[in-house]
Amino acid sequence: DPPLAEQKKIAEILGCCDELIRLKKELIAEKKKQKKALMQKLLDPNSGFRLPGFAGEWRETKLIDCGKWFGGGTPAKNQEAFWENGSIKWISSQEVKSRIITETTYKITLQAIQNSTTNLVPAKSLIFVTRSGILRNAFPVSSILEPMAINQDIKALHPRKEIDMDFLQCLLEAHEGIILRNYIKTGTTVESLMLDSFQKMTLFIPA
Repeated sequence: DPPLAEQKKIAEILGCCDELIRLKKELIAEKKKQKKALMQKLLDPNSGFRLPGFAGEWRETKLIDCGKWFGGGTPAKNQEAFWENGSIKWISSQEVKSRIITETTYKITLQAIQNSTTNLVPAKSLIFVTRSGILRNAFPVSSILEPMAINQDIKALHPRKEIDMDFLQCLLEAHEGIILRNYIKTGTTVESLMLDSFQKMTLFIPA
């Protein structure tokens, strides 16, 4: 066995790692709290706060009018021509986790897009899960910076040119609680987004 002094030193080093992890978690929690407060201040037109140099009213708009919407689908798995040597990234619901999707588990071919219900979503679009157990507790909003295809449990929104994608993503993140309360249907098997109602949600955007 290691001498007692060495045992103590090993325990001390590992204990320091645990302490660093604890401090990091506390820092992350504090940063999240600060971000939430900042979001409420910057994204609420009634907060009375405006960034220096900006004025004017915020425009009321419905989410459905913020851009072009896309649905998706799954190309037939038994068609090798749809999957073999595919180069187009195809998003499934479990990949809508991070704020920006850069990689996907599967890639499909152009032939798959031309001969199935999936669609090629333009770069700089927002991605929403419409059917998944994750909707019980969270409503992740991801973005893509290159064209990608999506499956049937996902919808995508490509914002109009006068609406900044990153701003709209922040706005929807700030509305997560409202979305979970008002636009998620609890099913017998899995939760789903009530898309028609969700698209009618009112947002305020700087004009």
